[in-house]
Amino acid sequence: MSRVKSTRPLRTLALGLLGLLALAAPGVASAAEPVLVPEFTPASPDEFAITAMLSSQVQDRLLADGLIVLTEPLVQPVVGTALQNCAARAGCPSDVLPRIPARMAVVVMVARAADGTLVGYLRLFVGADPRPALGRDLPILPGQEAMFSDQVSMEIGRAHV
Repeated sequence: MSRVKSTRPLRTLALGLLGLLALAAPGVASAAEPVLVPEFTPASPDEFAITAMLSSQVQDRLLADGLIVLTEPLVQPVVGTALQNCAARAGCPSDVLPRIPARMAVVVMVARAADGTLVGYLRLFVGADPRPALGRDLPILPGQEAMFSDQVSMEIGRAHV
């Protein structure tokens, strides 16, 4: 008779470690709040590289702002693959937020508008509510990609007030 081991202790341990990380992250203000930032979703394979770059820039900016950024690889031991292509999947991230120590998630899809302009479709989610608390369609102009990170940071700052 084969015996299947439970992954519950591992998930409990991973969640506990995430909580400790959120409390003890070096260089972060003690009042910092954890924010879930899944990898941004490209609308097509043509936007894959720019999407990855924007995702990294936004994560860096939020860390610089003093937030605790919970990335997809960091929470994967707890949530598995539930965050893959989050912006394109109904129910994401509201089905994940209750399982991690973050109340807010930043979800972005990067796509080209009809006129060819690159757009970051920003959605902020809070808790288990499947509806975004905030939605912004932010243009990303060539050579001004850092401005997108600034705009995302500003919107998160407004949401925290």
